[in-house]
Amino acid sequence: MDIARTSAVLFTGKIVGAAVQFFGIVYFARELGASPIGVFFLFQALVGIFSVVADFGLRGAIEKRISEADSPQTFFTSGIVLKIIPLAIVAVVIIVSRSIINSYLGISAALLVVLAIIIHELAFLSNEVLRGELRVDETATIQVLQRLTWVSVGVLLLYYDFGIYSLVYSYILSFAVMCIIGWYKVSIPITAPSVDHSRSIIKYARHNFVESIGGISYNWLGVIMVGFFLTSSHVGAYEVVWRISSILMMVTGTVGTVLFPQVSRWHAENKKSHIASAIGNVITPSLGLVIPAFVGTALLSEEIIGIVFDEGYVIASAALVVLMGEKVFRTGHDIFGQTLEGIDRPRLTAVAALIFVSTNLPLNLLLIPNFGLVGCAVATAGSSTFSASFQYINVAKVINIDYHIYQIGWCLASATVMGVLIIVIQSIITINSMAQLLLIILTSVISYLTLVLLHKPIRTNVMNGIKTRVW
Repeated sequence: MDIARTSAVLFTGKIVGAAVQFFGIVYFARELGASPIGVFFLFQALVGIFSVVADFGLRGAIEKRISEADSPQTFFTSGIVLKIIPLAIVAVVIIVSRSIINSYLGISAALLVVLAIIIHELAFLSNEVLRGELRVDETATIQVLQRLTWVSVGVLLLYYDFGIYSLVYSYILSFAVMCIIGWYKVSIPITAPSVDHSRSIIKYARHNFVESIGGISYNWLGVIMVGFFLTSSHVGAYEVVWRISSILMMVTGTVGTVLFPQVSRWHAENKKSHIASAIGNVITPSLGLVIPAFVGTALLSEEIIGIVFDEGYVIASAALVVLMGEKVFRTGHDIFGQTLEGIDRPRLTAVAALIFVSTNLPLNLLLIPNFGLVGCAVATAGSSTFSASFQYINVAKVINIDYHIYQIGWCLASATVMGVLIIVIQSIITINSMAQLLLIILTSVISYLTLVLLHKPIRTNVMNGIKTRVW
């Protein structure tokens, strides 16, 4: 698999998908308001959290074993059989507890949560299988279609006055589309399951499950806790800024997704130098995008939220700044985490996940009641830092990575100069329209790119990348 080409394809798909989702959220946020859209975000959070239990780490384990190119058919079939058990247990638990769940959500949607989880798991299992076959780039189109379906059907249903259920129904349908296309593309045939292969999957899945808890806690625990301590309006505002900050993770998320199966193959072939080179080459461009985005958002957070969404969401502007800063640490977390998985160190990623969860939950309990949305963001940032540091230390013990320190430092200096430029512009004009906001963002991007490309090593890498489709 060509990591550069696959990353480019997947990253392009993520850009398109993120753009579709972002504009969809902008539209829904404006049309519904912070409180109703907050209810939908809680629905998503419950689906996400229950899906982790329903999966029990099996999807990642199936991808890992298939990517090793040893009896993929048997691992594939055995994994499908194993997934039925936790999925059925979760469905029963939700049905029995539906009154509690309906009360928490504020709408009667517990049975819809069950339906969403089943379709969600089938859809993502098909994508994991494709990744295990080293066909990562083919999942890009599927993900774009999923988000396009959610937004387009949601807009249509909202037009016909389905209210908050517009987003719920379209959300479920979008995963149904993803499921159908994904399974149509899967080429591994069904065969007889094997006890030995099932044990191998479970052995890996145990650690992967703990790591998955860390991932879902990162994405949804804060929202769940805000839903308990604050109002649905706060949930809506916080999740909106979370989605804004998460746009940054397209880069590292893409890199991590592509790296995992390839690192897994290189590890099986004992090619550590290939792994070290790949990691060193992806860290710089990832940070080169995340750092300036943090600087720009720190200076323009209120304008971005108030103008793009609505003044009702500005209550989360300070939280946005903290979350954007947190993404700097999350960059390393995503890349190092996928590397540890690829070199068959799932126990270490599980420990990193436990570090995140064990610090994030108490920090949320302590900070949200006292500091509101900012407290929730700080809790996430602190836990991410601890978890990422642990992963970095353990990757460094195995892989001798060459970090391009001077290039990263140049990016940091360029972002600082860009920040000064934004401050100067803000002192001259008051940003109160979309046109002015877009103009200052465009000016900032151009100034940053110009400064970055003045550094010859970075300029050379970019030119080589254009010629060979690398970054």
